[in-house]
Amino acid sequence: MQYVGRLLKLAISTEHISYYAGSKLLTLLYDLVRTNANLAVMAGYILNNLALDKRFKQQIRDKMDDILPSFENLLKDNSSVLHVLPSCISTMMNLCYDPNIRLKILNRNDMWKANVDLLVIHKDKLKEPVSIELVEACLGMLANLTYEPSQNMKEFSLPICKNCLELCSKFKHYKLIVQRAFTILGHILPHSIPTVDWFCENAGHELLLYCIKNEEELEENKKSALKGLAGCTQINDQARIFIVDHKGLGTLVKSIKSCDESVIGNAALCLGHCTQIPKVCAALTKTDIMKDLLVLARDGKRPQLQKNCAILIAKLAQGDTRHLEKLRELHGIEILHSCMNYIKTS
Repeated sequence: MQYVGRLLKLAISTEHISYYAGSKLLTLLYDLVRTNANLAVMAGYILNNLALDKRFKQQIRDKMDDILPSFENLLKDNSSVLHVLPSCISTMMNLCYDPNIRLKILNRNDMWKANVDLLVIHKDKLKEPVSIELVEACLGMLANLTYEPSQNMKEFSLPICKNCLELCSKFKHYKLIVQRAFTILGHILPHSIPTVDWFCENAGHELLLYCIKNEEELEENKKSALKGLAGCTQINDQARIFIVDHKGLGTLVKSIKSCDESVIGNAALCLGHCTQIPKVCAALTKTDIMKDLLVLARDGKRPQLQKNCAILIAKLAQGDTRHLEKLRELHGIEILHSCMNYIKTS
């Protein structure tokens, strides 16, 4: 206890971190969390302090392969002190801010499996406060890991999305859990065809559209849901038809006027995918969408946004001659030519 007390003082004053071998220190602390209830809280506090220190992260970059098994065992071991586990998972998320460490964590299959297994166990125990914290922490970690595509994301995308869909559907009163679950769906669905097929077969696209249309929903959740819906409509005709049949086009057109370029880009993607459904292009002639898209294609700050808008303009013009006439009237062909040249050189 006296030794750990000394470590706690040093963790608060991070200039002393170099006195200890970083990898051995982290391994020791993870073992303490597993085996000693009295020291678990103190060990968790030290872990969080260390993970926030930039020099410490640099020190352990090349030693993560020695450290990570201890953390993975911590997640797997039922004897661990549960109320400290969320703090330990937060520690690993803080370490992920270092790109080199994040890459090593991203490539560890056992890390993904341990997080998913822990999520599965505790999502069925949400009446217990510690399980709420653990599910929040696991989802936070998975949101971090799924931020960019990887081989492990492909492998675990289906079980992760199954759990996220259940959480968003059944546990709406757990705000942070739902927010993180939507974030993960937004990360995964644009990159996993098998997962999208399962997701839409189980009415996941309906949940996403409902979220986007719900005026009381958090904007962050709407943003993630729209990104996920763009992934669904890219490959799933059922999702496209549902949007058209349930007045989703108006919601997407409204999203084109958003101040958030990410929202605009994904709304344009969704609408572009929906143009494959008969009469969609004709229905959109009753809106000012062509004018809005031309402004965005010309003035948008992100090349990807400009590209998405330009593609939607082309699909609308091909789908209904009235859009083509409007495009010519607004000198849109010249604007498109100019912005496409810019996109190619960006």
